[in-house]
Amino acid sequence: MQTTVDKDTFAIGVVGAGSWGTALANLLAEKGFGVDQWVYEAEVLAQMIDTRENQRFLPGVPLSGNLHPSGDLETVVGGKDLVLVVTPSHVTRQTIERCSRAVTPQTVVVSASKGIENGTHLTMSGVMQETLVNIPSHRLAVLSGPSLAREVARSLP
Repeated sequence: MQTTVDKDTFAIGVVGAGSWGTALANLLAEKGFGVDQWVYEAEVLAQMIDTRENQRFLPGVPLSGNLHPSGDLETVVGGKDLVLVVTPSHVTRQTIERCSRAVTPQTVVVSASKGIENGTHLTMSGVMQETLVNIPSHRLAVLSGPSLAREVARSLP
């Protein structure tokens, strides 16, 4: 059974604006989805808005007009159908804890972060399960594999 998603109403938030987060956010935006992306660094946010490029983490890749960088985490994740978390492992727990105040039980949350949490040795999906207690487990997912951000951003196999 195939599900059709209305690109005009399906709301997506991406948390993180490193090379992998930007590549994934831009890929979804290029597919026609409106994507809000949380950018932690103020200078990266300003430059993404001004130049429509993440020159620090993904230089040379123009950003889709459907990609909306923001410094407001709660706005980026609040009321979304899909939230993709792409943060460094050492800040994932505190970032997801902040997200947990705004995501709803209907939100699908996908971790695309790599690594193991210092101290607990949990995977990023384990951190999600511990911190997003209001999200049913069937709405938590993981995107894994090598991060070939530049290749993905350039639509290369």
